[in-house]
Amino acid sequence: MLVIHPSSCCDICLDLYSTSDLATSPHAIQCGHIFCFRCLYSFDTSTCPFCREVFDLDGAKKLHVGNAPEREDAERDNADQDNAKRDNAKQGVVHDHANFLLHRMSLISGEGVPEADVAEVVSEVQEWLESQPDDPYSHIPLRAALYSLHRYKALQLENEREKAEYRLRDLLRNSTLTTGHGSRTSRAVEDSIARIEEIETEHALASRAMEDNLTRIEEIEIEHALEVIIEFSSVYVGLNLRPHSCHNCNLSCKTLTIPNLKISTSPTHHWQRSG
Repeated sequence: MLVIHPSSCCDICLDLYSTSDLATSPHAIQCGHIFCFRCLYSFDTSTCPFCREVFDLDGAKKLHVGNAPEREDAERDNADQDNAKRDNAKQGVVHDHANFLLHRMSLISGEGVPEADVAEVVSEVQEWLESQPDDPYSHIPLRAALYSLHRYKALQLENEREKAEYRLRDLLRNSTLTTGHGSRTSRAVEDSIARIEEIETEHALASRAMEDNLTRIEEIEIEHALEVIIEFSSVYVGLNLRPHSCHNCNLSCKTLTIPNLKISTSPTHHWQRSG
């Protein structure tokens, strides 16, 4: 039996052992180390913090502290109550841990929290809930917070997806407008080039027609001049009109022979003196 002393305390929280309060009552685990009930049930893992030996909480033994004689009767009377309180204290520890996890959930629910931190806390909460008795009505605040966080993250992803889709649609619309404007501009340039070529062709045809007209005018003027010369020359001299092969224009010209002067009646005339 462990005899209580003013310096006897838990090696974890340093609170004095007590037999009247279940939370501070000493309990021994399989490796032999002793801790108060509150610290023993607050360990994250079932491993002794001193020797690292694995222990079973159900196998922990409550130690009765030898108090002063006047308190022994009271402790015996309260033995049954202590056993009942043990379960209540265990539930209190579980409740405290649930509140601790709920607090952590609230810290990662804000903006700007790294995704790695969110995933770590969510995983820890899920594992802890799975380790508890399968009761959907237990730890309702923690379960609700976990569900709300999942829902919030899902809405965030949906919002980001809609924003990305809107940006893509806007980009596609601007690209379509730019392409359409470019097509209209290209079509206008092509039409302008075609019109310029058409004008140049019309100008070339008009210039050729003008040259033909000028050539014909010259031919008419020459023919008229020859007729006048022939008419007046026939009055004074005898005419001798004969074909003449012109070596200058390679044409068969009619040559009017006048003394000391020979005139060709071809469009491009040549004046020659007769020998």
